[in-house]
Amino acid sequence: MGRRWFWLTVVLVAVALIGFHSRELIPSSQAQTYLGPKQAASQIYQALPDLPLENTYLRQDSGAVATDSTLVERFIQYHTSVKGRSPFYRFDWQLTFADYLGLNDYLEPAAYPGRNFLSTNPMAQDIAAIQTLTYAQRQSLLKILATLYGDREIILSSPTQTAPPIPAAAPPTRQLKPAPRPGEADLLAPPPQPRPMPTGDARFLLP
Repeated sequence: MGRRWFWLTVVLVAVALIGFHSRELIPSSQAQTYLGPKQAASQIYQALPDLPLENTYLRQDSGAVATDSTLVERFIQYHTSVKGRSPFYRFDWQLTFADYLGLNDYLEPAAYPGRNFLSTNPMAQDIAAIQTLTYAQRQSLLKILATLYGDREIILSSPTQTAPPIPAAAPPTRQLKPAPRPGEADLLAPPPQPRPMPTGDARFLLP
C-alpha cells in the first residue's frame, strides 16, 4: 500500500512540473493571442483613439450607461463567438469586415452581441459605424487585430525561395572557315566537258 502511494506521489509531482515548465515555455508574444474581446478592445482604442466607441447604450437591468460595451469589443465578439472565426488569421478578419460592409454574410439581430443586456440592439448602429470608417482606418484596425492575436498566416508561412535566374543561352558562334590554300579552289570547279569528236573531213586533222 505504501509503495502505491509513493508512485502516485511521483506521478503527480511529475505532472505538476511538466505543467509548470510548459507555462514557462510559452513566449510572451503567444500569450497575447489569448486576449479577451474587452481587453483587446481596450488596447485597440489606446492605439487608435479616433475609432468610434459607440458605448452610450443603456443596460436593461439598471438603466445605466454601458460604457464598457464598445464597438470594437462587439466586433471581436461577433467575429469569434457568433461566426466562430479564428482570430489568428488576417483573412478571417477581412471576412468579418466584409459582413459589416454588406459584401459577404448577413448579420442576424437575434445573435448580435449586446442584444441580451442592452436596452437597444446595437447591430444597426455598429454596421453604420464600421461603414463610415475610412479605408485607412479599416486597414489600421485590421493590422492591429492581426498584431494582437498574432497573424499566423505570416508566422507559419516559410520565406519563399526564388529560383536562381536561368542564364540566357549564348548565341552560336560562327565557325570561320580557313582560307583556301592555293589549288584547292580548283577542286570546286566542275570537271571539264569532253570535246566532241570531229566528223567528216575534219577527222584527218587529228594528230
